[in-house]
Amino acid sequence: MSKFGTEARVGAVVLAGILVFMYGTMQVTHLGEKRGYELQAVFKNVSGLEENAPVRMVGVTIGRVRDIEVIDRHAKVILLIEEGRSIDRDASLSIRTQGILGDKYVEITPGTAEKYYGRGETITDTRPGPDLDSLLESLETAGKDLSTILSSLRKVIGTPEGEHSLSEILSNTKELSSNLSRMVVDNREKVDNILTSLDRLTAQLGDMADEGGDDIRASLSNIREVTASMRDNVPRLAEKLEVAADQVSGVITENREGVRKTIEQIQRDAETLEETLNSIRTVAKRIEDGEGTVGKLINEDETYENLNDTLRIMQKSAKKADELKINVDLHGAYLTEVSGTKGYLTLDFYPNPHKFYRLEVVDDSEGERTWTNTSTVTTTFPGPTTTITETEQLRTKDDLKFSLELGKRYYDTVFRIGYIESSFGLGLDRYNLDDDLVFSFDAFDLDRDENPRLTLTMSYRFWNFFHIDLGVDDIIHQSQDPNLLIGFGISFVDDDLKYLLAGSGLP
Repeated sequence: MSKFGTEARVGAVVLAGILVFMYGTMQVTHLGEKRGYELQAVFKNVSGLEENAPVRMVGVTIGRVRDIEVIDRHAKVILLIEEGRSIDRDASLSIRTQGILGDKYVEITPGTAEKYYGRGETITDTRPGPDLDSLLESLETAGKDLSTILSSLRKVIGTPEGEHSLSEILSNTKELSSNLSRMVVDNREKVDNILTSLDRLTAQLGDMADEGGDDIRASLSNIREVTASMRDNVPRLAEKLEVAADQVSGVITENREGVRKTIEQIQRDAETLEETLNSIRTVAKRIEDGEGTVGKLINEDETYENLNDTLRIMQKSAKKADELKINVDLHGAYLTEVSGTKGYLTLDFYPNPHKFYRLEVVDDSEGERTWTNTSTVTTTFPGPTTTITETEQLRTKDDLKFSLELGKRYYDTVFRIGYIESSFGLGLDRYNLDDDLVFSFDAFDLDRDENPRLTLTMSYRFWNFFHIDLGVDDIIHQSQDPNLLIGFGISFVDDDLKYLLAGSGLP
């Protein structure tokens, strides 16, 4: 009784230590905070922005900055957005400052699109915020330039010679203004006379236009001279044209055969052109009468609607291809109790962030299990002694198993149902630490003689692609101890498969 009491006290101390460690882990890793999904954005400059800075939309905090990386001379910012918050595909991101000298945060300006960014996608419309350091540097440069100008003016004006020169400039300017004023006053009468003369000249030009005027007569005289000159020059021009015609005639005579062939070719081309025009008229008439595909498309509403339906189906398939996400997972596990291994190839199809279909192939070294009963009867002579020995032997065979499951996610919990390792089963997943830590429970082979197969695993993802697995398999087996499970795998998103499966009809 005393020994049991000591063990109980030691167990209580260990349990208390585990609880304290779990509480500290939750505080350090923010395990209790709201979970969400990741988005990415690329900025040219994120000066002053730090990790865990708030992400706001219309003044409301909807997430935080999870990480900042440098990629190709740009800054990639990873945002963690709360579940239930949707970001429009035409939304824009900018870096703002709280007040003049406050901390910086990421501001999301909503758009008007009906489509939203999915988990892990990149927001393309980013705008760097105002850089206070650059503004201060510009002000400093401007101040230096102004100081240089003032220094130069001080050197010019600050000396006795400069003051004398400035005084002379002001005096000359004053004298010039006075002279201009006197000139305007003294010549006012002349200016009036000039304006009167311009008025009279305008009136005279009008009279000349009405009466013909000497200038018009001079122009007519010039036209007559030009006509007389042309009369003298036309005969000479006609002679030159006659010579040129003789030369052209000689060329045609020398090349009569070539000219004839050229004319015949032109005639053949004209006939071909006429045939082409007739064909075009025939096609146009058939289109106008509604014959052929083009004619039906133009004249029949049904063909037009069918074409629109086809385009809508293509648009829907393209939309599904854009939204579909396929996660590929390859991992293996070692089972200590049976000294065997299991290999998994898992494809998760996500038509949206909250639902997926799982297709899985499992290579199980303990796949096919058969029991063999052997009875041995021993009889001793002389005498009535009889011995019966029964032997039961388990044989296993490496076999492939298949899984087909439907999964639905609610916040950080996923419920699964379907065909698990070639039998009906249920599953439950719990996500933590930004989906890096997953606890999973599976129950399948529910009608097995050795009790249903229950499996509890913990998977931790690191470096974005790799994960390690620890767990217990076949917890309530009737005749053997549970298997300790140790595994390792790689997981990644494949963008090539989704375009092949975009038209699969997944809802």
